[in-house]
Amino acid sequence: MMHNSFLIRDRLLAANHSPMHRQRRNAHRWVYRDKGIHAASGEIELSEVWNVKGDLQVSGMKEAIEDFSEFLRIMEVDLSDDSEQTVEFLLASDGEEETLAFEISAEAGRILITATSIGGIWSSLVYLEKMMMQKKAPIVSAGIVCKQPRWNTQISQAPFGANFLVPDLSPEYLSDDAFRQLIHQGINAMTLYGDWLCYTRNESFPELNHADYDQNIATLRDAAQRAGKYGVKLYYVAVSPKLDSKHPVFQRSPQLRGSKIAGNMDKAQSIHCFCSSSEDSLALHEEVMENLFQEVPELGGLILIVGGESYYHCFMRPDLEGTAPGAKTDCPVCAGRKPEDVVNHLLKVTAEAVHRAQPQAAVMAWPYSAFRWSSDEAQLELVQTLPDEVDWLNTIDKDQWAKKDGYHKLIWDYSVDYTGPADNLLAQINILQDKNSRLFVKSETAIGLEAFHIPYFPSMQRIAEKWSHVRDTQPSGVLQAWMFFGMWGSRAEEIGWWMNWMPELDAANIVRMLAERDFGKHAEGMIAAWANMSESAGRYPFIPPYFSGPEFIGPAHPLLLRQRADELPEFIAELYFLQEMEETFSESIRMARHSVVHSQLFDLKGMMRLEAGTDYWEVALREFDKAAYYAGEAVKQYEAIAAAGVQEGVPGELFREEQVLSEFVYRTLVTTRNTYHFLHLKERIKAGEAAGQKELKKQMLAIARAELDNAKRAEPLYAEAPWLDLALRFEGLFPSSPMMLKKKIELLQEDLTFLEGELGLMGHVAEV
Repeated sequence: MMHNSFLIRDRLLAANHSPMHRQRRNAHRWVYRDKGIHAASGEIELSEVWNVKGDLQVSGMKEAIEDFSEFLRIMEVDLSDDSEQTVEFLLASDGEEETLAFEISAEAGRILITATSIGGIWSSLVYLEKMMMQKKAPIVSAGIVCKQPRWNTQISQAPFGANFLVPDLSPEYLSDDAFRQLIHQGINAMTLYGDWLCYTRNESFPELNHADYDQNIATLRDAAQRAGKYGVKLYYVAVSPKLDSKHPVFQRSPQLRGSKIAGNMDKAQSIHCFCSSSEDSLALHEEVMENLFQEVPELGGLILIVGGESYYHCFMRPDLEGTAPGAKTDCPVCAGRKPEDVVNHLLKVTAEAVHRAQPQAAVMAWPYSAFRWSSDEAQLELVQTLPDEVDWLNTIDKDQWAKKDGYHKLIWDYSVDYTGPADNLLAQINILQDKNSRLFVKSETAIGLEAFHIPYFPSMQRIAEKWSHVRDTQPSGVLQAWMFFGMWGSRAEEIGWWMNWMPELDAANIVRMLAERDFGKHAEGMIAAWANMSESAGRYPFIPPYFSGPEFIGPAHPLLLRQRADELPEFIAELYFLQEMEETFSESIRMARHSVVHSQLFDLKGMMRLEAGTDYWEVALREFDKAAYYAGEAVKQYEAIAAAGVQEGVPGELFREEQVLSEFVYRTLVTTRNTYHFLHLKERIKAGEAAGQKELKKQMLAIARAELDNAKRAEPLYAEAPWLDLALRFEGLFPSSPMMLKKKIELLQEDLTFLEGELGLMGHVAEV
């Protein structure tokens, strides 16, 4: 994955949405004090003057004290170092393994918080803050409260605007504020992503040594130590080398060369991974990973995707051209072995190396898209033979055929619709329980591939339902988001904290509690709007292709009545995820040009299952109609709340952000429905349908007019919410959304004039 930190930083600062800005706004974004609320019997109010203290020699204690003090000041509590009324954080070591558990002992004039790790200290202050936010007053319950989470590890992506790519993890691009924002959402771990050649220095194969090794290791160590002050650990998603067959290391040591990787843009080039059976290759993996955790023992662990990308082996993406039918790889050394044996041995070697340096580090195997090579579709044999040293990580939803209204939908990737748990995960859990192996569950907290052009889909009931299913799997940890948007600090992410720390609450309780806390007398209206958005999310008929089309581009996606000879440069992007098939550190993918426009329909037969004879696109369009309808109903509810006026004391910005986001989802769904309906009509015209070419063109004209109106109504949304601009999110790899929208409107106006003249309908409206 390529990266341009300077570009994203400058644009974020210009938009006033840098990581620091988002952090200052979001760390306590729902805090406001109701001065009419005072302590009742069995409660202690922090009135008069208090002192927050702790052992400043403990790494992270200073930051924790400053954070809680800031919160209390927002709650209008007077603070002084001389006060005898104290809130004290105490780090007590009892010889047990570090946990996030803590104890709060509260009595008049004294609140003592005890934990065995700095992570527990941060967990306790987040708990106190959330309890006070719920009460809308600086009040705590008297007596002793002991809390521990359902799972100890909650992993997420970096906050919006902060970098997650190795090796550029300096404070300029991954600030301390980023870690502070994570911990306030109950997230105590963060993913890093990138090539492990950045951290390679060895004697056996000096051709692989990285020139900036010392700097890269120092930057990683600094980031891990800074994160640790906030109780956050870094988990490395390691990407293995993919090298040209002529690379010096293969020329000198041909035994290292593994399978040829399929899909490279340059067909004349032959790119290979390292052989996953070669003893020299395995020794290299050992040396690199053991050294990494010796140099940076603060790392939380490794996340090794062994299915279709990242931690390469000879069965992952082999070029099978010319191999015998049924072959799983073109590597002559691995070809005679069972894939599960090869992959699990690679995992075992890696985990043993890591644990020699850092016994507590987690090494997780993630079979994302392992159906490409596994002996069974659910990877049950891989789980059965998983080494004891390795933990299992898998998704709550992926690879399920979900039953819908008259059809089945393939959940081929993360979904905003299907909440799980997938059948394959349930079968794997049974095996893991018999083996007494740890399970980590991957989910998407706030979005799905149906709608990942936004920070979160405001469908709180559906999001809470998915979190409930995650909790029901009884995981040791949760990976709650991949690196699509950036952790936003939304209620969608906060639900994860309540699910983890308050197991007595169910999904409906949590949704209602958040609505009442944030919107007071408008809670019922918000719950109703979220319910409509939840129904809307459930009506996406398929998960669309990556990073293109109306679902991703949103209202800026063009609707082209006429074929154009020019390329339309406003809609050209660099599809960085295709780097997966390119040589390590290659720049070629950045030079390629890819249109993000859907100009024709695609085959839905692999995405949906319908009864024979049913038109796939007619079913899909019916579902998009319903999705847009329910989102539109939610928008009306938000408008009614806005007209009634937000309750005094509730930040208007909080409500307005939710309102703008929901309208943007609605506008996107209208564009999506219009685009696919329009393309469907074009196909019917091309097929020479007997219904009448002119009547079909009239329908296309009506759709184009409606879409022009929809596009114009979307313009103010981009102006009010600059974080919706795709160019901000993807570091300049994607074009500017407002620029695309402007061009779309211009093209639509030109095309409408042309078609109206052709049909003799100037000024007339055709019925759809």
